[in-house]
Formats: sequence, structure tokens, C-alpha cells
Amino acid sequence: MSHLKTELGIRALRAQLGAQFRRHGPVIDTLRLSVMELEQQTDDRDADYLHARLTGVLHKWRINLLIQANPWLILQRAFYSRSSQLVGPGLLGNIIVTDDGRAARIAEVVTCEQAPRDADLPPDAIGRLVVSEESPEPKVCVLCGHPANMSAVALASIEPLEGIALMTAHASSERPTSFRGASIVHALGLGYRPHAIDLTHRRSAVQIASILQAVPLAVGRPRRIRRNSHAREWRWSIAGCPR
Repeated sequence: MSHLKTELGIRALRAQLGAQFRRHGPVIDTLRLSVMELEQQTDDRDADYLHARLTGVLHKWRINLLIQANPWLILQRAFYSRSSQLVGPGLLGNIIVTDDGRAARIAEVVTCEQAPRDADLPPDAIGRLVVSEESPEPKVCVLCGHPANMSAVALASIEPLEGIALMTAHASSERPTSFRGASIVHALGLGYRPHAIDLTHRRSAVQIASILQAVPLAVGRPRRIRRNSHAREWRWSIAGCPR
């Protein structure tokens, strides 16, 4: 019973956020003020319980806040209009979101000097996501650079945040906290989306939202040397993330 008052406050906050979303109200202000009020009203002995419950309840709202309340957080086409060596590290730590509620943090990428040759690409392909099957395993690639000289960034590892049950039901993972390689295609439900997806459009099936904070990078290293006209690839990951 010692946590009853705190629990009631948490449930009231959840209901308030839902009402604000339905009315398109000021969700960010509501969240900030309500959390501050809860912290002030909570006894010191219940502080750990409050923070644990806030983490659980607001986990689902974090993605909604990024996508719905802050549309400017969606990475714009100018972000992708650079070489893969710049776009790749910039994608790390950001959140990839699908229209059916799946969301994951990008934990590792591989940058390549060339775009996939097997993809049916439109003229304005910069900032689009495609599934390439050039290699034995399909991979999710983000196209970047310039139309005359496109390059690509492949997602090598993602950490699920939302829609975890749906992701694990469609893809196997050695570790429940991450998906790697070809399993990313199934985890994000991209096997049924054969066409290039515009990541910068507000109504796209897939979007990438910025977390607006610096991410410590592991040192990039060459994965394959240019031989027989194969492009050099570099692997980048979040510092401390297993490769």
C-alpha cells in the first residue's frame, strides 16, 4: 500500500497523455509538468518506485512523442544528401519506426561507397530505404549521397524498443535485445515492402527519428578492401556495442 498514491498518479498521467494525443494538445508540456509534479509529491522512500514506473509507462510514449509531437525530429533529405561515411555514423543511436508500431534503435551500420545494384530505384532515391539481396543475406540499406553518385548505409544491428512481440514473432535473434543481419528485414516487416520507401515523408511506412544527442562511436574499420571492382565498406557501431 505504500506505493498506492504514486501508482494512482502514474495512471492519471497515462490517461492525461492519451487525452492530449486525441485532442492534439500540448503533449510535451503536459509530460514535463506532470512528471515534475509527481516527483515533488513523491516521498523519498518511493522515489525508486516512481522512476521505475515512469520508465515503463513512458516507454511507449517516447516513440509517439518523437513522431507525432515533434515532426521536425524526422531526419530530412538534406541529412542523407551526404556521403555514406558521414551519414552512417550519424544514423547510430537514432530510432527507426514502422507504421505498424515497431521501433528500434540503430546500434550498428556498415557504410558502402556504392548503392545496391539490384534495387529498382527512382530518380529521387536519396533518403529512401531499400532491401538489397545482392549478398547471400538480404540487408536493409539507406541510400545517400547524390543522384549521380549514390552510396548506401546498411543496418547491421538494431535494438528493439517497441512492438517487440511482433518483431520476435517474425525474426529469430541470438540475443533478445538485438537483431542482426538478415533478421532485421523480418523484424521490421520489410520483406513485404519491395519498393523503395521515402524515409523523409511524414506518412511513410518507415521513418528514422533523431534522438538529438551525441552518440559515442566505436572506431570505424575497413571491412572489405576494394578488389575486383568491389567497393570498400566500413563498419560503425555504438561504443561498447558487440560487433
